[in-house]
Amino acid sequence: MKSDKRQRIEASSARSRSVRRARVVAACLVALQLTPVTPAFALTLAQAPLYAGGAIPPLVMLDLSKDQQLYKKAYNDYSDLDSDGALETTYKHSIDYYGYFDPQKCYTYSTSVNRYEPVAISATKYCTAGANQWSGNFLNWATMARMDAVRKLLYGGLRSTDSASDTVLERAYLPADAHAWAKHYAGADIAQLTPFSVNTAAPSGVATGSNSSYSGNSSQSIGAGTRYFRNSGVTVCVGDQVRAALDATNHVTGVVLAVGSGTCSTSFRLDVHATGVVGSGSATNGWTVTNLTDVGLSICNLTIGTSKSENNTNPPVMRVARGDYGLWGSNERWQCQWRAETTSPAKIADTSMLNSNATRSNGNRMSQSGLASGTVDPSQLDRGLGSGYAAGRGTSHANGQYVVRVQACVAGLLGGEKCKQYPDGNFKPIGLLHVYGEPGLMHFGLMTGSYQKNISGGVLRKNVAAFSDEVNVTTNGTFKSTMLAAGAAGIVNTVNRLRIWGYDYADGTYLDSSGDNCTWQLASITEGNCRSWGNPMAEIYHESLRYFAGKSRTAAYNYSGTTADNTLGLPSATWTDPLDNDNYCSPLNVLVFNASVSSYDSDLASTALGDIGDSGKTARGVTDRVGDLEGITGGDYFIGRNGSSNNELCDGKTITGLGSAVGICPEGPTVAGSYLMPGLAYQAKTNRIRSDLSAVPADDSRSLKVSTYGVQLATNVPTLNVKVPGMANSPEVVIQPIYRLDLGASGMGGGALVDLKIVSQEAVGATGVRGKVYVNWEDSEQGGDYDQDVWGIIEYELDGAAGTVRVTTDVIAESTNTAQGFGYAISGTTQDGVHFHSGIENFRFTDPTGATACNVCNVNDAATSVTYTLGSTLARQLEDPLFYAAKYGGFVETGAGNQIPDNTDEWDVRDAYGFATADGIPDNYFFVANPLALEAALDRAFISILATSSASSVATNSTSLQTGSKIYQARFNSNDWSGQLLSYPIDFNGNISPTPDWDSGQLINSQVPTDRRILTWNTDPFAPSAGVPFRFASLSVAQQAALDTNSLGANDGRGSDRLAWMRGDTTNEGTSVGKFRRRPVSRLGDIVNSNPQYVGAPGAGYWENNYAAFRQTHINRAPVIYVGANDGMLHAFVGSGADAGKELFAYVPSSVYGNLSRLTEQSYSHRYYVDGTPAVADAVVNGNWATVLVGGLGAGGQGLFALDVTDPTAVTEANAGAKALWEFTDRDDPDLGNTFGQPQVVKLANDKWAVIVGNGYNNSDADGHASTTGRASLFILFLDRTPGARTWTAGTHYVKLETSAGTPGNPNGLAAPFPADVDFDGKVDYVYAGDLQGNMWKFDLTSSSPASWNVAQSGLPLFTAVDPLNAGQPITASAEVIRHPLGGFMVLFGTGIYLQPTDPSPPYQRQSFYGIWDRNDGSTVSGRGVLQPQTVEGEVAAGNAVYRVTTNHTVDWGSQRGWYLDFPTVSGAETGERVVYPPQIRFGRVVFPTLIPSTSPCDKGGTSWLMEMDAVGGSRLSASPFDVNNDGVFSGGDLVSHPTSGAAVAVSGRRSQVGITPMPTVISGTPPMTTGAPKEYKVSSGSSGGVESVSESVAGARGRIAWREIMKR
Repeated sequence: MKSDKRQRIEASSARSRSVRRARVVAACLVALQLTPVTPAFALTLAQAPLYAGGAIPPLVMLDLSKDQQLYKKAYNDYSDLDSDGALETTYKHSIDYYGYFDPQKCYTYSTSVNRYEPVAISATKYCTAGANQWSGNFLNWATMARMDAVRKLLYGGLRSTDSASDTVLERAYLPADAHAWAKHYAGADIAQLTPFSVNTAAPSGVATGSNSSYSGNSSQSIGAGTRYFRNSGVTVCVGDQVRAALDATNHVTGVVLAVGSGTCSTSFRLDVHATGVVGSGSATNGWTVTNLTDVGLSICNLTIGTSKSENNTNPPVMRVARGDYGLWGSNERWQCQWRAETTSPAKIADTSMLNSNATRSNGNRMSQSGLASGTVDPSQLDRGLGSGYAAGRGTSHANGQYVVRVQACVAGLLGGEKCKQYPDGNFKPIGLLHVYGEPGLMHFGLMTGSYQKNISGGVLRKNVAAFSDEVNVTTNGTFKSTMLAAGAAGIVNTVNRLRIWGYDYADGTYLDSSGDNCTWQLASITEGNCRSWGNPMAEIYHESLRYFAGKSRTAAYNYSGTTADNTLGLPSATWTDPLDNDNYCSPLNVLVFNASVSSYDSDLASTALGDIGDSGKTARGVTDRVGDLEGITGGDYFIGRNGSSNNELCDGKTITGLGSAVGICPEGPTVAGSYLMPGLAYQAKTNRIRSDLSAVPADDSRSLKVSTYGVQLATNVPTLNVKVPGMANSPEVVIQPIYRLDLGASGMGGGALVDLKIVSQEAVGATGVRGKVYVNWEDSEQGGDYDQDVWGIIEYELDGAAGTVRVTTDVIAESTNTAQGFGYAISGTTQDGVHFHSGIENFRFTDPTGATACNVCNVNDAATSVTYTLGSTLARQLEDPLFYAAKYGGFVETGAGNQIPDNTDEWDVRDAYGFATADGIPDNYFFVANPLALEAALDRAFISILATSSASSVATNSTSLQTGSKIYQARFNSNDWSGQLLSYPIDFNGNISPTPDWDSGQLINSQVPTDRRILTWNTDPFAPSAGVPFRFASLSVAQQAALDTNSLGANDGRGSDRLAWMRGDTTNEGTSVGKFRRRPVSRLGDIVNSNPQYVGAPGAGYWENNYAAFRQTHINRAPVIYVGANDGMLHAFVGSGADAGKELFAYVPSSVYGNLSRLTEQSYSHRYYVDGTPAVADAVVNGNWATVLVGGLGAGGQGLFALDVTDPTAVTEANAGAKALWEFTDRDDPDLGNTFGQPQVVKLANDKWAVIVGNGYNNSDADGHASTTGRASLFILFLDRTPGARTWTAGTHYVKLETSAGTPGNPNGLAAPFPADVDFDGKVDYVYAGDLQGNMWKFDLTSSSPASWNVAQSGLPLFTAVDPLNAGQPITASAEVIRHPLGGFMVLFGTGIYLQPTDPSPPYQRQSFYGIWDRNDGSTVSGRGVLQPQTVEGEVAAGNAVYRVTTNHTVDWGSQRGWYLDFPTVSGAETGERVVYPPQIRFGRVVFPTLIPSTSPCDKGGTSWLMEMDAVGGSRLSASPFDVNNDGVFSGGDLVSHPTSGAAVAVSGRRSQVGITPMPTVISGTPPMTTGAPKEYKVSSGSSGGVESVSESVAGARGRIAWREIMKR
């Protein structure tokens, strides 16, 4: 009988719940945040999730290369920056060049302070011709070094002036060797880019043949040799490339070796090479002379000096000359000099400029190279353009010379500069460290290579810490002077001080002890010599792992005394352990920033890995494992050495172990770079790197593991991708210039690229393409004089129809000795690899593929060609080590946990541009050929590091597991406050797929902002419609003003822009002043306390008012998921079909407008907006059935709103007036506060449908609509009203039942109510709700007259919950009510509060769970003295979880009125355990989650217990409800030993393994057509971001799960 009666009670309860809205589907992770004691005043409602507030920032160690490659030009002359298929060989105006200058500004040069200063903003990037202005875009292209791009992206740039009123940025230091570079431009728009008007086409004029003294006329012939001309119509200078023609088919082209007088003249001597002769003939008169060099202008970048590079304090200079001096930085020895400057060795005599070893000559002959660049330095007085900075070696002229410094962030001219306004009102340039470091989103450290130990390990320059410790963030944004002092351990200080070391201006070399002991033609280098070279990235990376592991610096990498590093003022930070028992869970990340090919790190191979957690492994061993997993082992690859074949050539070698592969091809086969980093990264990703922190839970699978990110700057060795323009499916061949120095027994060297110019590239018919490339090499891989030693030409012709490619090489000149090869590496053919068929000094080479090769090659040999067949070869190219390190050190496990990136979606779900498309490149790896892409790449890396979300809630699409069952999880990211709604399949066994079907947070990014359907409520009482489109013109004047008001309270007139931003427009996003907050992950705001509601076709089962017809009409209604977000909107997402996950429509309640503008602020501090859980129910409205959505705002505002979602696809902006039914706010009744919990849609005894809510909290707020009573009240809002009606009249449109508890000075508030239908008529009879003072109220609604509705128990509370000290216990969650077997009802509820910022912290109040017997006779329950106490007797670890055992006491119903369970203490101390989520009744059990807060950041806010007890008596169940032993069945094997008696007993609770969990979603789990005991799954979303599915037994027959049925309709 008892069982039958209990089932009837549950059926009654379920039926009453089908009338109101569903129980909470899956209560939000942080649904309520409540204080530990009864509040005496209004609550201070938290405006951010309390468990997110304890989050700790990720720790990021930046591993930065210090290699000399950082000082090469940022924009070379052989890249396709805009991916249009054509290489950029000079400035291209359509490209925005990244650098210290704003591309959209014009600058003038100030000679008084020697800097560029902005004068105008230019949307076109052009400047006014003739106004002495420079284009910022052009200056970035011309002057920026790779190091400048690094400094800018990290912290805004190197500041030479950094005061409260002024900021000046300064280009990197560049010695006068091959690190200096030249640029040439001759576009027709040059006068709009620079202050100069120069020739944009080669000038021509008539000339006369002359004798050698230029004193008389003399016939000159078409032929090789010396030719003289005078009285030319054009002026030529020494070194110019000049053509003398009799006509179009008879001419000579040569180099001007001498002029009549001075450096430039109209009379000159021309040296003509045989290659410069076209046709024949001779004449005295009738010659036309064309100066091919005097076209455009050239810019050369260097730093002038006379001593050592490390001591140079001169400003960075650019030199500007009229004409083509594109090879100004490609000379033998000194680069970027004016012709009159003095050097040692001195410049070669003009007439000897084409000789071998000609100092300060590039040896160029246009007839051979195809380049019109002058052969020697320009004359400053003749060719220098403009006047700027007077300085030089032996000269002091200002002609054509400018200091590369630029004034930044000038108020009134900010434009698109990335500037931040600081509290003092000034502006400063910022980088990504400011963006992510100043607000504390991440903590950063820095590890770099050193100069003193240049081929070993790394040095810690800064411990991981807040970047704000380097910036005066509270005043003017200047860098702290103490952090810029020599030796100060800071990122800015370190990167500012990095520079080329050891260059000696006395002789222009790095040679002896006066330089850097870095002599010519070294095959390898030794420690402490050639200190700007050496890039042991694997060792630097390993040192970073050791740092995170709490070790001390490696002694072998340390230095002391007078060292290069100390001389430069570089810090060596004392290691401080970044982790302890409080922050062990901080995400650990190493971001490797490599500017060169890795070198000299292969000696790490045998190192045991005990320092990073596993002494039984070596670096070689773990790298071999990566090779096995990647399928590399046993294959043939291009590598310098493999352990058995060590020829240091990039030919095919079998790799038996990746850990033994040395010499990265094609860039560095000779410099001992390894692939050890991927192995180390894999080890650190899949294993804890330390075991010394005792607080780390044994089951913590995330902490103390390291994620690796790689940013690889393209090396200086260019890659030429050869394809036929316009040819569909064109074959592709990749050619890379390669150099080889053969030192015989002393080894091999790879040389250094000085310059490369694309001479030509053109289509040949429809299926071919050919090109010509100038290549200039230094014979030393490091040091020497680092200049031109060999230059020549590589030509190619690809024939797509024939399937061949022909490559021709020709060495033109040399300034060196020793056998050297001039070649290339090719791929895309059947003979891929390195090939040398040209060379100098008797170079020999045996080609491993059998192609033609050098056999005693010399400089004067004829050009040689080899034709290759297109196809593939056995040997393959390995990816860069960083590629594999990012893949194996950065994958995200999505499978069962095999710790292998064997599924593509574990490491590649986005392309290189950040779009959700796999591209075969690890998402953690960023290869950067274009500095413009560098910031975007690093930004994506930081975003990825921050992309750790917390989950907020789950919902399902079905009440029982079946094919197609889904779990919908809402998540949020507290780093950028973005949100997600994810759909996961769940199988018959309750297993949730690790991979979501879709993510609304990403899908919303693809929806066109102007096409989104977004509705809102116009508050203007005179507006024709209350429901309107969310468009600026549709809003009330007050709403427009609210959007126009920024966070400082000023009207900035940008309301329309803000509204567009809220609709998803990203146009105005950025980090610059005046830009709106970036949303790099998703336009969807965070979803915290709003539980997603899945609503399908109607299915409530009502029998009245033609509900069956209504249901049939909408039987095919597409499912929609409704959820509120803190972007100010209630969102409706498509639940199934092709558009599943996309937003269908959204609604912006009027109550949030006061804070909407805050959303766009870059310094946004989280607030709640639409944070309540909506209720969706079928109800009769104005005589017709409809599906109504009613939503609240939680802490986001004091208001409710209702929408007609009968046909959600019909909700459009056009019919907003009909679909936005009403809003009810504190303006309508000041007793309404912030309502939490879910509104209830019910039918009442007067046959009206209504919404029932508690009045919530803080109705006494001084917001202009404060309550005059402060009392807890119940609101009943009738649904029958005209859509859009704005008037609410008490007694007519709504009823308010006011309790006696609360005053304005001690305001109270009513929690979410429980409406109960006790007589099975489908109408609510009673409502139960608790308040902040611990009162449980009963409201009597049995009368058909609303005027008779009242507070039951003669206006007294049914019961008041107090703790053992007699202090009231706040009730903030809804109750649950079932029938009592002896009559009346059991009212089940818990106490606790979790709403305020102080709530997670002690001191804590004891909280409890109660079962109160309401005998329904008007009597009250006097207190806990008439209740039977139950207690927690202990905890037991069993299976893979921890369980609770409670007492089994019996309630004496003759003398007692129920039971209670006080939550336990630990060692006598309160734990803060509480109940803030509503309970559920499941087959005679009461199920409720508790919340135990924690202020420890690694506890994810705390934990929860899922409790299950007998609902009537509170006793322990007779059988364990959980599958304790994990055997898939429920039996005696699930009993545990009692903590004290040892008897086998059932458990009463299970501890969460995913942090704080709300009330779980319940799904029936027994598969159809199967036998066995029924089961169900309780699915909870935890504060850690995880989802937990717990299998539980089902006691008794399975009845209707009414709350889920409502969900299905």
